[in-house]
Amino acid sequence: MRESEALTELLGRAVHCHQQGDSELAKRLYRAVLTKYPSQFDALHYLGLLEAQNGDINEALRLLQQAVAIKPEAEAAQVNLGNVLLELGKMEDALRCVNHALAMNPNSPVTLNCQGLILLE
Repeated sequence: MRESEALTELLGRAVHCHQQGDSELAKRLYRAVLTKYPSQFDALHYLGLLEAQNGDINEALRLLQQAVAIKPEAEAAQVNLGNVLLELGKMEDALRCVNHALAMNPNSPVTLNCQGLILLE
């Protein structure tokens, strides 16, 4: 199996575990990807999302910031980072992320909802 195929398979298993609610195995698989490929966007993004879902907001922030630095045009990563920043009370930074996502997709209901939540704070 080629290295790129192995990466795709490992990442796919991690996402599947994440979707099925097996957070611990998903976390180990995402970290295995990042051990070999520290700048792998999807692993950073999804592990950041998983950490946020599990309540480790500071680790989520670190991972999502790395993901967005690698791929600033990733709308979902910008929104997820905005949600983490909102949870940390960093409203201006959260709004900046969400507005960046809205610039890419101005009619996104998820992003508009997130923007509304930030503005209500």
